[in-house]
Amino acid sequence: MDVFNNFRPSQNTLNLIFEVKPPVRKNALNLRQVFKYLTPDSCQENGKLDYSPFLFLDHNAKLQVCTTYDGDFIDYLHQVINHHCDVLNALLSYVLVPENLIPIEQNQAAFIDYITALNVKDQVFYSAHPEPKVAEIIKDKPEYDVV
Repeated sequence: MDVFNNFRPSQNTLNLIFEVKPPVRKNALNLRQVFKYLTPDSCQENGKLDYSPFLFLDHNAKLQVCTTYDGDFIDYLHQVINHHCDVLNALLSYVLVPENLIPIEQNQAAFIDYITALNVKDQVFYSAHPEPKVAEIIKDKPEYDVV
């Protein structure tokens, strides 16, 4: 039974893997400090709520960002740029990216092109809540902690 061929949840995924700049240990610690600025309140202000685990891979040499978002990909990226450019600029300063990306608010087209190229498309995306948007799923959930 192939249930995934004719169905797509209303949510979408963004999957990125960045290489941490040397010195890896120091920059991985710096990245952990940057994540503290992504609070529930700051992430809810744009109406495009998402779940964004940040995972360190290969002994902190790589950073994986997996995000679930609602709506159009380009619109989502513009919303994130408009509301989180300071955090993104800080994050990008500790990973290997092309020089023409930072500051992203002045290089939006290059940033969007880079993220589009870097995005690993999911083969199968499972959602326990296929119909509602991400914002609807978590609106009544208790506040969560950012670690």
